[in-house]
Amino acid sequence: MRLYTIARIHRLVGLTLGGVLILLAVTGFLLDHDRFSFLWDIRLDNGWLPEAAADNSIRHVTAYKVEPENPDRRYVGSRLGLFVSGDGGLHWEHALPLQVFMLEPDRTAASDDYTTLYAATNDGIHASTDHGHHWRRVALAGQAVESMVVFDHMVYAIVDKRALYRIDPGSGKADSLALRAPIRSTEVTLSRLIRDLHYGRGLFSGDSSLLINDWSAWVLAFLGLSGLWIYLRIRAIRRRRVGARRGLDEVRKLHSNSVVLLTFVPLLLLLVTGVFLDHATALRGFMKHMCLSTEWLPPVYRSLETDLWGIDYDGETFRVGNRLGVFRTNNLKDWQLDSPGFAWKMRRIDSVLYVAGMGAPNRKLEKHEWRKLAHTPHMPRDVYLENDRAVFFGRDRESAPPLPGFSRTPLYAVLLSLHDGSFFHEQWVWVNDAAAGGAIVLFITGFIKWRTKKRRY
Repeated sequence: MRLYTIARIHRLVGLTLGGVLILLAVTGFLLDHDRFSFLWDIRLDNGWLPEAAADNSIRHVTAYKVEPENPDRRYVGSRLGLFVSGDGGLHWEHALPLQVFMLEPDRTAASDDYTTLYAATNDGIHASTDHGHHWRRVALAGQAVESMVVFDHMVYAIVDKRALYRIDPGSGKADSLALRAPIRSTEVTLSRLIRDLHYGRGLFSGDSSLLINDWSAWVLAFLGLSGLWIYLRIRAIRRRRVGARRGLDEVRKLHSNSVVLLTFVPLLLLLVTGVFLDHATALRGFMKHMCLSTEWLPPVYRSLETDLWGIDYDGETFRVGNRLGVFRTNNLKDWQLDSPGFAWKMRRIDSVLYVAGMGAPNRKLEKHEWRKLAHTPHMPRDVYLENDRAVFFGRDRESAPPLPGFSRTPLYAVLLSLHDGSFFHEQWVWVNDAAAGGAIVLFITGFIKWRTKKRRY
């Protein structure tokens, strides 16, 4: 195929799909960093957004509690703050303007005590002793605390999905507890592997996987923008505009070089996994039933150094939840798989531990026995007692308990709808697929052009 034809294909694909690729790159980067506070602080009026992108208040709620002794007192923790109601949810007070990931009452071996409440936030652990109306920071200022458990007036918290702390709320002292330990190989579904790779947590412990995704996203965005700039400059040169060539050679060198070409491998991984996720519903059976041994997967699947989604402690045994399941230990050194399946949320009520699964069954641990929970919501965010029975807070708007009203949508939700295409139309997913295929064509034709010019000179 002649170089002229290759160049035309490269230009046509870039001009047709370049804008979509830039959008996917920028929104993907921001969504991977959902702790950026501005993503939640910037909010758009729902009247200016399509229905698919407008706020769904349930989506942002991370915790829901009802005082068993006084059901009129309700607490909602969300990425938009903490809200308190004293009249059964008719009216809500915005009591804490932080991102709240979890709410827990004070706890002893005998029972839960709602006299004191603890909130895990994006700015440490906060406590309230007046039914949630006023809060003070207890410990871990500036740290994102995704999960915690309270036992015998002590708080055990997971920070940044990798560090475990034991906190004395009275003194504010936070002791780091070592968690670095290998775990025995088990199995993970193809569905979980694809999601982990796409979300930047499927290769190495720590932030390495996320940084690789970040680099790939920014290279993709730069290639789209610089390619458009080069095209416009060349058009200006052909029209004999004065000064149109300024900077053209420098941008061309940045647009096409060996470093950019090396990004093809991680970028290809992002593109392919993105296509799978675009069609997750249709491919669910295949992806969930195909299991892979963690022995052959990247090292992050054989360690508890990162990817910790939940923590529990009952006075004797520590349990942590990750993508593989619930692991237990009595000495923080020797870990055993206690319950397989992604432990997305771990919540304790008195002596019972409830685990919400992601692509795995919901289950509970009671009297040292695990039991799967049928007829419970998909991926419930919390569990609370009401009329002496455990109630799961899920994503079903029709059966949801009273919630605060939101008339504005956070920027994060808008970016998510832009990234998955639902902002435009439910069939936009095919445009995203075309963009993924177009990116591969651009890399191949770009490599041919780059290689041909290198041989000439």
